[in-house]
Amino acid sequence: MKKQQYKFILFIALIGLFTLSSNSIYSTAQTSLDDDSSLYHQIVDYDPNYYSFNVTPGKYAVVSFRSGDASLDGYLFGDLGYTIQLGETYIHYFTEIDWREVGFFTIDGTDLSEVTTYYARAGQESPTLGNYYWIELENGESSGVQSINVGEQLGGSFSLGEVIDSYQVYLHSNKTYSIELDVPSDKTFDLYLCKGISDEDSSLGESRSNSLGADESIVRSVPADGYYCIVVTNPDYTTGSYNIKINELGDDNPKYSTTYDSNGGLTTYAAIARANKYCIIGVRGGPSWGPTIILYEDLGHTIELLSTSAQYRDSEIMWDEVAFLTFDATNLIQDKALFVQFTTSSVNYVYHWIEIENGDGTGLQEISPGDTVNGGFTSNEVFDSYLISLESTKSYNISLTVPVDKTFDLFIGHGIFSETSADASSHSDSPGANEEISSFNPAYTGDYVIIVSNPDYSSGNYVLEISTEVEDGDGNGAGIPGYNISILISFAFVFCMFSIGLIRKKLKLVNFIND
Repeated sequence: MKKQQYKFILFIALIGLFTLSSNSIYSTAQTSLDDDSSLYHQIVDYDPNYYSFNVTPGKYAVVSFRSGDASLDGYLFGDLGYTIQLGETYIHYFTEIDWREVGFFTIDGTDLSEVTTYYARAGQESPTLGNYYWIELENGESSGVQSINVGEQLGGSFSLGEVIDSYQVYLHSNKTYSIELDVPSDKTFDLYLCKGISDEDSSLGESRSNSLGADESIVRSVPADGYYCIVVTNPDYTTGSYNIKINELGDDNPKYSTTYDSNGGLTTYAAIARANKYCIIGVRGGPSWGPTIILYEDLGHTIELLSTSAQYRDSEIMWDEVAFLTFDATNLIQDKALFVQFTTSSVNYVYHWIEIENGDGTGLQEISPGDTVNGGFTSNEVFDSYLISLESTKSYNISLTVPVDKTFDLFIGHGIFSETSADASSHSDSPGANEEISSFNPAYTGDYVIIVSNPDYSSGNYVLEISTEVEDGDGNGAGIPGYNISILISFAFVFCMFSIGLIRKKLKLVNFIND
C-alpha cells in the first residue's frame, strides 16, 4: 500500500476518534442558544448535547425541539451540573405520511429576579446514523415571544425552519377565555396554553388535530392571576400564515350567538357558575337534526355532568324544542367555570342560538310562592328561568298562561338536570295550550328552578303563577283539602278551653252536692 494511502486512512481514523470523543453520549459539550445567534439549528449528531440560554426577568422563554428521521429525547435542566432536571419530552418522527410532533418547554421568567441560565439537551441514547433535529429558542427580548392582549387578534407566520411561535398574555383567575387559532386550509398547526415550566404534556390546555385546515380553540379559566404563554406549533415543518385571537367569555357576553358551520362538528362555549346560584344554559338550533349538548365541569372534559340530545326543526311543518342544562351552584363557595359543547353530524349549514342565565343579574330571577310573574320573550330568547325556595312539607301548583298562537313549555327541577330529567314538566304542541304542574311535592326543602322555554323561538308574553296548595303537619306533603294548619290549631285550642270549662263546672256541681 502506498504511503499516501496510509496517511489518508490515518487521517480518517483520527477524524473518527475525534468525533467519537467529542460526541460521546456522556458528553457535556455546551452550545450557546442565545437570541443573538441563529434560532434554527439543523445539526447532524448522534448524542446528547447541552445548549445554554438565558431567560430575562419578566419575560417568557420557549425552547423547542423537532426530530429528523428518528425519535428524539429532549430535556430541560436548571443548573450547570445538569443535576436538576426540570422536564422531559419524547419527540417522534416516522415518514412523510405519518404524524410528527414538536416538543417544547416554557419557562416563566415573570417570577425571576435576575437573568437566569437554563440548559436544554437534545439527542438520543441509542445513536442513529444521520439523525438530525431542529432546536429553536424564543424569548421576550427580541427573538420571538410576543405580547398579546385579551381582545386582540394578531397575524403570525412560519418560515421554513420555524417550529414554534409563542405569545405572552396576562390573564385573570375570575375570567374565562377563548383562544382561537385560524389555520390555513392545507396546514395542521396546533395550539397550547402554558404556565411556569411546562411542556405540551403538562400544558393547561391544548387543541391539535391531524386534519388539514382544522382550526384550533382552547376555552378555559386559569388558576391564578398572572402571565401565561400561548404556544403555536408547526408539526409538519411547513411555511404558512395564521391568525390568533383571545377573548374573554362568560355571561357578560351577548347571550344570543349565531354560528354558521358549513362542515358540522363541535363548538365549545364557556360560562361562569356563580357561587350559591343556579346557572342555566339553553340551546336552540337552526336547520339541523339531532345535535347533542353536553355540560362539562373541567377543561379536559373528563367530568361529564349532563348530556341531552335535542331534535330541532328540519322544516316549517316539523316540531322543534329547546334543550337546556342546569347547574346547581348553591353549594359552591367560589365561582366555577363550566363548559358546554354543541355537536352535530350535519354537513349542511348549521346555525344555533345559545343563551346563558344565572343568578348574578343576567336572567335568573328570584320569586316566591304566591307570586304572579308577567314574563315575555323577544325573538332572540330561548328560555326564562326563575329561582324559588320550596318546602318539602307543602304541595304547589304552577301554572303558565300561554298566548293563543304560542307553544311555551314549563319545567321545574333541582340540582343538575335537563328537560328530560326535570322533576316535573308540562309541554304541548298545540298553540295556545296553557301549561300546568299540579300538586308538585318537593323531594326536599331548598332551592328549585322553574324554566319556561320558547321552542318556536317567537316573541310573546305569558303569565306564571305559583300557589301553595296544601300543607301537611306530618311532613309527607299531603293534607286535608281546604284546611289550613293554623285554623286546625285554633280549633283544637278552643275545644280544649271548652273542655276545661266543662270539667270545672262539673267539679263545682259535685262539691255543691257534697256540701
